[in-house]
Amino acid sequence: MITPKAKRYTVKNLSQIKAFRFGALKIRFLSGDKPFGKTSILHEQLGPSCRVPDLYHKKTDELVILLKGRLTARLNGKPFALRAGDVLFLPAGTRHQFVTGSKAAEALSIFTPCMTLKNMDVISVGDKAPGKRAALK
Repeated sequence: MITPKAKRYTVKNLSQIKAFRFGALKIRFLSGDKPFGKTSILHEQLGPSCRVPDLYHKKTDELVILLKGRLTARLNGKPFALRAGDVLFLPAGTRHQFVTGSKAAEALSIFTPCMTLKNMDVISVGDKAPGKRAALK
């Protein structure tokens, strides 16, 4: 993590950044508690044979860069196969869910306007709590 507007820049290894769980998804806020201006960046890991809950962002656009692995992105119910190196843009309001096969996947997601732990624009449309704000653990 490199912290902007600091007296000194900070470099950290991913293992030094606190991880949170959102279902099977492990996320780390690379921008920390203070986003990069109007943008936040998350490192995301999804294990083998896992899926992220079906959700959408009410006000936030998301750019996903798949770094490792393969996964299926279900966008408004339609499946799309993604592999490492693919870039996916999700405008606000796009329902999306990610599902891995037999191997794990890793991605960077860039959100604008920014999301923080205090301002999570994540609305679940899954079986358990349709239309309710999703929580991180």
